[in-house]
Amino acid sequence: MVDFLLRVMYADPLQLGFDPTITPLKGEEGATQYDITVRTDTGEEYVYRTIQLLSTIQLDMTIGRGTRVWKAVKVENGHTVGEPVVLKDCWVPSGRDREGKIYARIHQSAKTPEDARALRSGLLTVLCHGDVFVSGTEDRTRILKGHPISRSPFAS
Repeated sequence: MVDFLLRVMYADPLQLGFDPTITPLKGEEGATQYDITVRTDTGEEYVYRTIQLLSTIQLDMTIGRGTRVWKAVKVENGHTVGEPVVLKDCWVPSGRDREGKIYARIHQSAKTPEDARALRSGLLTVLCHGDVFVSGTEDRTRILKGHPISRSPFAS
């Protein structure tokens, strides 16, 4: 027990599992907002500021993706721009395709212009998607006995 307490006391935020791509801000009327940086497969980074929490599905579960869904707006040069969008934050196990790639494959499967229009009108439009990088390394979860878990900063 003492070993655990010492490790927690002297661990830095990254070792404790804090996500460096999420920055808390004081919003209107003291409410907390977050600037969330999304890094695409090509290395481009986009920042979105949360406006409202829409869903916390699975957040209270011990095992799961810890999914949060936000209403957010893009940030450029410190200022919000454009229309609100939906931003989904979740853990994705290693080896799993990202939703953005899945949606792209679905859209590419359209055989006719009518199919393409139906898919565009019926599915989400993905503006960007990506993984979290910590100190230049992709932060991943792995599967252990069928359940996704995050890397432990306390592993020996």
